[in-house]
Amino acid sequence: RRRFPEALPPNLSVVTVGDRADSLTYVRLKRAAAAEVGIQSVSVSLPESVSQQKLERTIQMLDGDDHVHGILVQLPLPAHVDRAAALDAVSADKDVDGIHPVNFGHLTAHARSPQFAPCTPLG
Repeated sequence: RRRFPEALPPNLSVVTVGDRADSLTYVRLKRAAAAEVGIQSVSVSLPESVSQQKLERTIQMLDGDDHVHGILVQLPLPAHVDRAAALDAVSADKDVDGIHPVNFGHLTAHARSPQFAPCTPLG
C-alpha cells in the first residue's frame, strides 16, 4: 500500500464523462459529503466524446499523483467507452468504489480487508 505524508489532507478526484444531470448531481453530493469530513475533492470533467485513450491517460495521471488519495470514476460511462478498461486504470490503492479486482477479491474472500469497500456491501 502507498504511504502518504501525514501533512497532506485526504484528496478525492472524481472523474466524470459527459454532462448527465443525474451523474452531475450525484458527484456534487459526493463532493459536499467529502467536504463535510475534511476531504478535499476535485472534479475532473471530460467531454462525452472523450477517447478511451484520453480517459485512461487522465485516470493514470491521477493515479500517479501522490496528492490524490482516492479516485472515483462516475458511472455510467458513454457507450463507446470500455468501462472495464477505464475502471482497471484505477489502482487498487486508490479505488474508492472498491470494485478493483483486488479489492473485490479481498471483500468476497473475507481473507483480507480491501483498501476501500463498496458502500452497499459494507452497509
